[in-house]
Amino acid sequence: MAPVAGGKNFGKFSICSLNQLSSFAGTLSQRCFNISESSTFKMPTKPIPGKKWNPFPGRALDKTFYCKSLYAKSWRVTARDHLDYARRCKLLCCPSTYGRCYVHDMVDGMICGYQKVCMRHVCARPGEHPASPPRRATTATPATPTRDNGRYNYWGRRSG
Repeated sequence: MAPVAGGKNFGKFSICSLNQLSSFAGTLSQRCFNISESSTFKMPTKPIPGKKWNPFPGRALDKTFYCKSLYAKSWRVTARDHLDYARRCKLLCCPSTYGRCYVHDMVDGMICGYQKVCMRHVCARPGEHPASPPRRATTATPATPTRDNGRYNYWGRRSG
């Protein structure tokens, strides 16, 4: 995982994180993976009658409301679109308490230009966003334990 949000791999797990997740999943019992619900999942109905339903939060989220949620203690907050920021899926939130505006990442589905929306911090027309890179296969990697002072050690470090 990245130490800060918004980098070039934003929204994607690193190989190291995938390996950690895989290691953790390997400690779980089969019961955790069994399907406990017999009925199939159904998409929820439209939240607002007459509106086109979109599963991305930014489509239904007002930018000013979003900024207000980020600065809940400020009594007056505005959201400003700026062409240079919007095309990079950034939004200016301006809380009056601080006397200046701050740049924040737009939420997936927020409008960032004429007939364009943000998706993983890329502003493009719906359906024209770059495809996600192929995911790494999540097959288990066998670990070879080593003996260290009578204890098994999977990480090659001294145990105990």
